[in-house]
Amino acid sequence: MLDYMGRWKWFNVLMVTLVPLLCFLVFWKPYFDPASFGTTLLGPEKIGDWVVVLGTSADYPLAHGTEIKWRARFCDGCYEQLRSSELALGDAEGPLWPATALSGTPYTLAASLATPANFPPAGLYIWLTVEDLNGLRYRRSWFVSR
Repeated sequence: MLDYMGRWKWFNVLMVTLVPLLCFLVFWKPYFDPASFGTTLLGPEKIGDWVVVLGTSADYPLAHGTEIKWRARFCDGCYEQLRSSELALGDAEGPLWPATALSGTPYTLAASLATPANFPPAGLYIWLTVEDLNGLRYRRSWFVSR
């Protein structure tokens, strides 16, 4: 079939099979792996019927007035049961600043939150609010900095 190519036939067959495989490994495969959560993990904690882990690569104590990217990972099969999820910063009583929606794929839900210039006296908490398909809302907080 490829006899007309002579000795170059094996080189061409090798390139036709290896190039797509190498492209997959280099460019496409990282998008299927779960994102690294970084150095700071909060959880796993139960919120409603689900279990969630929050993580960030920011170090403690959190710096004032900086943008911090938070990642959330829900238990297997939980993501399909959620209508929305959002993160907000606040104090022990509740969120004080506007919430930011978590977006992404089930393994890489993320949101960026700007830390305030002045932390509340009781300390800074991160609040996760989750809404299920029935419209019920669940809220959970974690202490993150003083």
